Amino acid sequence: MMLENSFWIKEWKLLKRRGALVFFTIGVLIFLLPFATVMTVVRSDQVCRASEYNEVMTKLMRVYEVNQVLGIEHLWPVMIIGLAVIIGIRSFAWLFSAEKVDFYESQPETRKERYWLFYINGIVMFVVPFIVLYAISIGLAFLMDGLTKSVLAAIIFEALRIFGVYFATYSLSVASVMLTGNAIFALCGVGFFLCVEMVFSFLYSMFASTFFATYMWSSSVSKKIILSPLYGYINEFACLEVNNNIYFGDNYMRPKAMILGMIRDLMPETIVFFAVGAIVMFIALRLYKIRQSEAAGNTVIYKPVRIVSRLIVSWAGALGCMLVFMLWMMARSVAGTGMMIFMCVIAAIIAIVLSGIVESLFEADIKKFFKDYWVTAAAIVLSCVYIFVFGLDLIGFDSYIPKASAVKDAVLINDGNEDMTYTDENGLSDQMEKQAYIEKYMHITDVEAMQKIAEAGQSHMRETFHSDSDESTGWYSELIWNMKDGRKIHRQLYIPYDIDENVMDQVVGSDGYCRAYFPIFNDGYFEKNKKRYNIFYSNGADVTETDGEKYTEFADAYRKDVEENYDFTLARDEYPVGEINIGGKDNWGLSESYNVYKGYKNTIAFLNKNNMWLDPIDEVTDVTKLTISGYIDDVGEYRDVDFEDPDEIKKILKNTVMSDYNSEWKKASDYDYDFSVEVETDKRKPDGYMTAAGLFFRNGDVPQDILARLIDKGQLVETSGDEIVY
Repeated sequence: MMLENSFWIKEWKLLKRRGALVFFTIGVLIFLLPFATVMTVVRSDQVCRASEYNEVMTKLMRVYEVNQVLGIEHLWPVMIIGLAVIIGIRSFAWLFSAEKVDFYESQPETRKERYWLFYINGIVMFVVPFIVLYAISIGLAFLMDGLTKSVLAAIIFEALRIFGVYFATYSLSVASVMLTGNAIFALCGVGFFLCVEMVFSFLYSMFASTFFATYMWSSSVSKKIILSPLYGYINEFACLEVNNNIYFGDNYMRPKAMILGMIRDLMPETIVFFAVGAIVMFIALRLYKIRQSEAAGNTVIYKPVRIVSRLIVSWAGALGCMLVFMLWMMARSVAGTGMMIFMCVIAAIIAIVLSGIVESLFEADIKKFFKDYWVTAAAIVLSCVYIFVFGLDLIGFDSYIPKASAVKDAVLINDGNEDMTYTDENGLSDQMEKQAYIEKYMHITDVEAMQKIAEAGQSHMRETFHSDSDESTGWYSELIWNMKDGRKIHRQLYIPYDIDENVMDQVVGSDGYCRAYFPIFNDGYFEKNKKRYNIFYSNGADVTETDGEKYTEFADAYRKDVEENYDFTLARDEYPVGEINIGGKDNWGLSESYNVYKGYKNTIAFLNKNNMWLDPIDEVTDVTKLTISGYIDDVGEYRDVDFEDPDEIKKILKNTVMSDYNSEWKKASDYDYDFSVEVETDKRKPDGYMTAAGLFFRNGDVPQDILARLIDKGQLVETSGDEIVY
């Protein structure tokens, strides 16, 4: 007991001697925690008052803002990394002074005891005020009515995660001190440890996106095990941002399911933080035990560390400069083997300069610029290998297709321009981005068909990667392979227009595809709020409506039609005859739209049953006025002309289709966007509903006599930029 008390008495005395650092730490934490909490809630209330929000919405905004400050959705813990670096280096800064080293070495204690005394002191200096101030901040949030149970759970988990970040960074800082002889090199060392993974990850992404035709940037922001606490925390934040609609959406209350989902996803990297901190802590202890007292005042103590760090710095610097020159040359259409050889010359020059500078700094002697020249040579070789591996795709990245036996399922996301609204299951987090939604819900199990699509799409992507042609020859899509071992493999595809339609039908018509592409299969948001909606149907000219209470009946009918009819051939070849829109009463909530095709018998039966069916636009007979607008190349002007003759209107409508309702597999070349068509009828439109625009001619179907009338009798309209102004 006396020994234990003696240890903590020493800790207390050491804290008092380091009072300035203690008060600095407390000041930073006060600013980041209680002060930020109060100011954020006050600002939120001011915004709500200015926006005339009601009491419920004001409460929701408080909860949202508190979670932004204390919960999982923020980046300020990066400042904790800076604090950990300062405390870690300052805790053992006495090792940089020969006099102080002699003093401490003369004390009646072992190096192991002295290490733990100073190491634990740096932990206590942060943890005690952190816990106290975090608790005060939670109390303030509660008193200001900005706390819920789910957000409290997020705050508690985030406190644990922040300590993990501090622990790992602090240990790395201490280890950096043990490897160096002065504060400047210790600071550079910890910066090296924190940033080296991030730098090489960035370089890989940049080289891959430059040389690999099928590389997807989204794959660079993915859940992965990262040792650096700085890069690990930033990457996790980026993953949350990319998937923010999965977790956050518009649901400011942050329900329990959302919080548990975030904690589950963030837990592996949090465990890594603590593992890195613990392992490096003992490595630092070992380094201290073997450290020579004469090391005080030196640069980097151990030669192997100097060699490795010199190699990595010169290699990374050469790659970075090479990348800048490469992008500059490619912007001027300079590419090929000649460019790669030139890049190798650039890499050699930069590697020689950087390697020499680093060695000169290590030795504190400019004459050592070319010492251990083999390290410089290794950096040059690695840089040249890097550029040729990427430039010639020696790893087969663009042609790689995983074995079917290793694939669990796949995701195919087309970059089409359809306008559907995606919501999470049961409306958990309201609106989601298409990318996040489909990645979550799509499970295509026909792996062999997907392999054929991948082969065609990747091959076409390689063929057109450096093409300057603006002609559209396929559909840009993202392919994600969900592997059985838990990995995700991303590839960018350019699926050619002439792909085997039978293979595409197998995939696009499958349950795994349709149940993710069509949000009606996960429509809990609209189902639970159907009383607040109306159902509209439009054929491009007129609109009908019925009450949202009939949503369940409509949804059942539409799901059957998708299951019975939808496939690639339909989506590519057929034009919708109309669109169903789920719109909120008085503009409430989200909205949703679905195409209706001629073969959708169940949906059409629902429309007829509820007196909503309208003839397709090419069969409409009650148009009173039709206007065609477009740019006439022959005269270089925008013109429009009105038609009121029934025969002319009928002739025009026979060649008119609705472009706004096209599917993601429709070819852009199927439409003639030079001319738009607007129609007027005598039918009353539902209050607040604007008839959908977007009537165009099929490509090549513009009647020549109509075109002649536009040229000869058209009326010039004003223009503003590229927009027609009526």
